[in-house]
Amino acid sequence: MKKFKNICVALLLSLVLVLSACSTNVKETGEFSKNLKDNINVSNLEAIIKELADEKYDGRLTGTEENLKAAEYIADYFKEIGLESPVGAEDYMQYYFQGTNHMKEKSTMVIMDSNKNIIKEFENIDDFYVNVSTYLKINGNVEGELYYINSIDLIMGDIQHLQEKIVLLPKDVYIEVRNTMGTEGILQREPNIGALICERDKEDPAQVETGYFTKMVNVPRITTFNDNGAMVVFCDTSTFEELREASENSLYTGIEAHYEILNKRVPNVLGLIPGNDPKLKDQYIIISAHFDHLGNNLNGSYNPGAFDNCSGVSVMLEIARILKEGNIKPKKSILFVAFNGEENGLYGSRSFSHNPPCDLRKAEVINLDMVAHKKDNPITFDYTIKSDLTEKLKGYAKDLNINYSEKVDNRSDHATVAEAGAQAVTIIEWELDGYHHPNDIPDIIDYEEIKKITEFLLTYISNEGL
Repeated sequence: MKKFKNICVALLLSLVLVLSACSTNVKETGEFSKNLKDNINVSNLEAIIKELADEKYDGRLTGTEENLKAAEYIADYFKEIGLESPVGAEDYMQYYFQGTNHMKEKSTMVIMDSNKNIIKEFENIDDFYVNVSTYLKINGNVEGELYYINSIDLIMGDIQHLQEKIVLLPKDVYIEVRNTMGTEGILQREPNIGALICERDKEDPAQVETGYFTKMVNVPRITTFNDNGAMVVFCDTSTFEELREASENSLYTGIEAHYEILNKRVPNVLGLIPGNDPKLKDQYIIISAHFDHLGNNLNGSYNPGAFDNCSGVSVMLEIARILKEGNIKPKKSILFVAFNGEENGLYGSRSFSHNPPCDLRKAEVINLDMVAHKKDNPITFDYTIKSDLTEKLKGYAKDLNINYSEKVDNRSDHATVAEAGAQAVTIIEWELDGYHHPNDIPDIIDYEEIKKITEFLLTYISNEGL
């Protein structure tokens, strides 16, 4: 009789649990519920962020030894917790070739007199930066007399007189040029201009969102540069005013840049928990985050990239650890991907999409890129194509009282996997304070919030993959 009563009590408790589960999209079951509530280790999340943001990784610029060292850290983590290395990966590494933007030395810009005596020297990144774009000169030096343009009308006709000049375009003229012919339009009409120096006002959010300049690491799709061509330089308003005054005194400027585009063999890092259901194992939940960043500034500082994107990597690694240590046997396969080359132009995720270890048309990709800033921002669901995944994530966010917004955007790795047929969403917090700057350090992360993001994704996996 006692045994019968126990069975009845157990059945009654099971019924209560089922009925309570019906009131929400959130499913909490047995062992996994314990993992969800108890096994998130905030100290572990913090340790991962501090590790990857450390100076020994020097900002994790794709193509550098430090970037490879970060990839090895992630691969070792996957191996230690017991993830499988998927088909097509070499010990968790999925190698590919990409162009990387390498700054050999910091760029210089000076004002000189006619005898080439330096009157003023400006600071790279703080005061100006050299544009790295197709068909421009990005390596070498140019010198010439400064020539100020105060109206776009002065560059609409014959501009042969601008040959070998360093042409100054103030903010209003530059904006008109950008909206009509572009700087490339000027240089096509007069390719022998020495350089175009364009004013970018750091106080104008429409010109400089962050209020400061950042190191350029993007690599144009067509990496054809013209060593004999013109340079395009952007400088802040105070620097531009000094250059304008110098032009009134018939002074000269010299600009020197030391960029090169190198073709490097670099890795994404992949770890797999295979599905356990014969009918569902070919369906994939992919949790991804890029681990590369901007590297060293060559001015005594580097870019730690704690928010962008050690934060996303930490959530991905913590989810993998919890699932493996909890001995979770998912019905669907769960793939973890640390993308490389995101800052260069989504190169790692593009390579992954061309050589995936699964059919991406059967995959849901949740990409993490900049989460849990101390400022109280909503998470944003970024996507290029609205899908069932978007709606499901919004539903779970509502159930868990998570403040969110949504946006059509293609500036993170969800965009390339969506092109290959996956349902893909990036979870991101658009906070520009410290963005692409040496101040992006672990202290700006809200570790209680990062725990909530981890819980959110574990809840999703619990409902959709187990």
